[in-house]
Amino acid sequence: MGKCLSAKGYDADIANAGISGQSTVGHILNFSNWLNYIEGLHPKYIVAFVGINERGVGGAWQSKLEDVRTFTEAHGKHDRLKTIRKWLRRNSAVYNLFKTIGGNLKAWRLGYAISPDFRISDAILSPKRLNGVEQVELNYAQNRGEQLEIDSPRYKRRLDKVRAKIDSKLRDYETRINRLTKEIVNFGAIPIYVTNIRADYRIKENVVAGKLHEYFELEPYHEVTRRHCRNKNLVCVDISREMEVSPGDFFDIMHTTPLGSGKIGKAICNKISSQNNVHLEKY
Repeated sequence: MGKCLSAKGYDADIANAGISGQSTVGHILNFSNWLNYIEGLHPKYIVAFVGINERGVGGAWQSKLEDVRTFTEAHGKHDRLKTIRKWLRRNSAVYNLFKTIGGNLKAWRLGYAISPDFRISDAILSPKRLNGVEQVELNYAQNRGEQLEIDSPRYKRRLDKVRAKIDSKLRDYETRINRLTKEIVNFGAIPIYVTNIRADYRIKENVVAGKLHEYFELEPYHEVTRRHCRNKNLVCVDISREMEVSPGDFFDIMHTTPLGSGKIGKAICNKISSQNNVHLEKY
């Protein structure tokens, strides 16, 4: 994303504060747990990648948010600093940056890329010899026969059924994303939301193919995100609909390779640089 913005002539410094596996609960807690303690941190925009981890949020999420005092006012100064240092060792962006770099290097050494002679027919016969990227493509190939046209009657019926099933979770998520927007605005920044995508289904020419049950379990959360952005006049980079997944973009069903991450970063760059309500400084 940074390279893309620079190529377009924008002067943008980007800090990665992402923490693996976080839902909006973690995003909200980040402000009181550590972001507020970084002197001189005044971002103009905060980009939040949301959706895929919301499915695992349990009913006790509200108590976690209300327990922010565990890391702040509830302790004395010494205990508070000790708690923050301990939390940062486990969860800091810098630590996770080095962990991510190490993981990418390890993936590169192990050959986590599509082999030039990779064939689905051969993979079916010898699945144990596949690396992560190739396993992703085999998984998709074995399930892509299941297809539905987006917004067709069958599609709408199936989506309605899932919405009804997880209605309380969707309402909780709507509460959390509203809270997250308030936290970002109170921090002095403007929120930009980005939806997620998985590798076990693909969308092309308004048709979704692959593991449709995974798509339909995730899509209602994206609907909440899109609606929130419309209601608040915020930018939503809808990766779930706008990014076409290609072989080599994912090393497992949820995590992108450097190639896939680059595509997401470029999509965010192109979207925000074209928006009238996003104002970036030119060189």
